[in-house]
Amino acid sequence: MYLVIAIIVVIFIVFFARRGGVKIHSPRLGFLNLKGAAGDQILAEDKNAFASMFNVTQESASNPPKSDVLFIYCDIESDRQIVGTTARLRDIIRDSSARVSC
Repeated sequence: MYLVIAIIVVIFIVFFARRGGVKIHSPRLGFLNLKGAAGDQILAEDKNAFASMFNVTQESASNPPKSDVLFIYCDIESDRQIVGTTARLRDIIRDSSARVSC
């Protein structure tokens, strides 16, 4: 499931970059693992699959790393609260500097 979402994100970035909508000259890939050990394996698999496409790769277990593309590994409660942080999803994305395109 996570891999499918990650692939979709990368496809959108490539699509918008080719259209001239988003130009990232030195792309940074970030991983934010708020799941702890439960997220380690999928993070490692995603990093192995995507890191070669980016100039810089950073990981964090608490604060979102500065990145153009951010993978977030977390659980979300029924009240939309992200487990492991008091930050909202919007705040995490903003703090990472990742771009969100629609």
